[in-house]
Amino acid sequence: MPEIRLTNSEVEKAAKSCDTAIIFIGRFAIEGRDIKDIAGEYRITDQEEQMIAQVTKHFQKTVLVLNIPCAFDLQFLDKYNFSAVIHNFYPGHLAGYAMADILYGNVSPCGRLPFSWTKTADEYPTNEDLSTDKIIYSEGLYMGYRYFDTFKKDVAFPFGFGLTYTNFNIETVSCDIEKTIVSLKIKVTNCGKHRGREVVQCYLSAPDSELEKPYQVLCAFDKTEWLKPNTSEILTIKFDLLKFTSFSEKMAAYILEKGDYIVRAGKNSRDNAPVCKINVKDTFIHKKVVNRLPLNEKFDELKKPNTNQENYAGLLCLNADFDGIETLDLTNTPEYNELEKTGDYTFADVLCGKCTARDLAACLSDEQLALLLTGDGFEKQKTLGLSLEPLVEGEGTHTHQITELGIPSSVMQDGPNGVRATTFVAPPVPPDYELSGRDCVYYPSAIAQASTWDTKLIEQMAREIAVDLDKIGYNGLCAPGVNLQRNVRCGRNFEYFSEDPFLSAQMAVSVIKGVQNNADGTPSKRYTVLKHFACNNSEDMRTTGDSILTERTARELYLRSFEYVLQETTPLSIMAAYNKINGVFAAANKDLLDGICRYEWGYTGWIMTDWDVCADDAACLSAGCDTCMPGQYKTFKELNQNGLTRAVAQQRTTRLIAHLAKTKHYFNGKLQNI
Repeated sequence: MPEIRLTNSEVEKAAKSCDTAIIFIGRFAIEGRDIKDIAGEYRITDQEEQMIAQVTKHFQKTVLVLNIPCAFDLQFLDKYNFSAVIHNFYPGHLAGYAMADILYGNVSPCGRLPFSWTKTADEYPTNEDLSTDKIIYSEGLYMGYRYFDTFKKDVAFPFGFGLTYTNFNIETVSCDIEKTIVSLKIKVTNCGKHRGREVVQCYLSAPDSELEKPYQVLCAFDKTEWLKPNTSEILTIKFDLLKFTSFSEKMAAYILEKGDYIVRAGKNSRDNAPVCKINVKDTFIHKKVVNRLPLNEKFDELKKPNTNQENYAGLLCLNADFDGIETLDLTNTPEYNELEKTGDYTFADVLCGKCTARDLAACLSDEQLALLLTGDGFEKQKTLGLSLEPLVEGEGTHTHQITELGIPSSVMQDGPNGVRATTFVAPPVPPDYELSGRDCVYYPSAIAQASTWDTKLIEQMAREIAVDLDKIGYNGLCAPGVNLQRNVRCGRNFEYFSEDPFLSAQMAVSVIKGVQNNADGTPSKRYTVLKHFACNNSEDMRTTGDSILTERTARELYLRSFEYVLQETTPLSIMAAYNKINGVFAAANKDLLDGICRYEWGYTGWIMTDWDVCADDAACLSAGCDTCMPGQYKTFKELNQNGLTRAVAQQRTTRLIAHLAKTKHYFNGKLQNI
């Protein structure tokens, strides 16, 4: 929206009645479009700067509030005398109340940045090829704080940075290790004058040997409860060294190279200190795999400069012990054999335990298989002459129902910021408008959620999102997204958590647990869809763009956020991304889906494509997707001619049937609560 022009007399008059002004700067972002490095988008406009100059000139104090998706050009920041800067992201329904509480001092802010923030977009090593058909990840591992900390580059605000109304002292009480599990006890003391919370962040610096490493990576964090002045809390923070292996393409293995691993603790990536070192006596091979993501073209990857080694001679030394920990051999890929029919079954037989999902899948005819392998979108319904009425108002895509066998449908909805369903038509809302039973809460965006660094809070929030799922009648939530914020101008950064895979995964785990489990830990029979698998880090060319990167970069950064999630919880569904990876569409990449996700990580859930991917349906289904969404009608003969075998088709439908048996679902338009 154009900025309202202010006259000097208007500003002078306002300044006489109040000593503090609040300036809001807002920006728009959306799926399918990246943010341009121009005025009005990533940069400030002349009108906005004129307004800032007027206000800061006349007011004693000026607070700048940024309602923006991720980062923003900050070149103007030092020109004006701001008293405070608040990053609001997209904060949801209660933004006004929250902002008032912070500005009045009723609540001490305790957020921390989930990304590194420079003054200009040009300072990021990933800025040049954001919106192109080939995105070459020439920065390799050096993305975000891994780049700025390793290359000693100045930033406006470092990863993990945040201010509050009090001060904290962080003291390491003890450091221990059992096998490869590191345990730290950190004492946090509120030494200021106000109540507040602190986030303790732990980083791990791996030794450079045959493989060069970033200066440090986030390996653990925790957040205190509310501490009054002069009170303390001891946090116990643990992490497993084996979660932070390096990937050797030469060995096709995840390894911990020999040497000393430095553990750091502090307030952010630039404000921390070494607390101990972990010695790995000999290089340990954790997992043997297969190189599955070969480059389709060569490029020069960024290499870090030779730097002086820091001296850790007097630091407490602990020894990692790998005795009894076996190297995992994950060098195969699953093979599928055609299922043998053992009887005539229905979905009701699966629910009561009379047969398995595999038994029911073996009963399916070729035509029934074809119907289940694609969603039940409008185009498919038109082709088949079916009703165009959706199962749930406002949602036109779901899985296909097989009436004669009682196989139901699953209905899901987008939801990174809450369930996307409302009776609002368009603003402005009439003065007499009242919320209806279908309206849902708009929660803070994913990047704002990550800024809390509070996993318990996010799980609680997700449980409330599930309430809206039930209210509308959906059973699945198309969230969370753990694609990394590789570039600060990606138009979908607000839907993703962080530039760091560990922080992203911890937030996602909380969302998944909150939606899929009741408060007592029992299954809620709702499900989440972890997305977008994988390397989907820009929007302009997202449907056809090619992410070109080394296998090491993919496995240590862009796949690792997904891997971390699957190590801690099980999202009942995963969504494959639109883009290509090294020339192969992610949704049709057998090495990515069947090889890495299914075999190496052991994922047994339901994998779907994103909506209307450019890859061929048969190729997606052969590679590892169980359902092509939203669904266009294909006969089994067509799918088979393009390479899909009956054996593979049966395995894909087995997973869908198993998924339906674990969740609420629809049959003949009615919600079934199993």
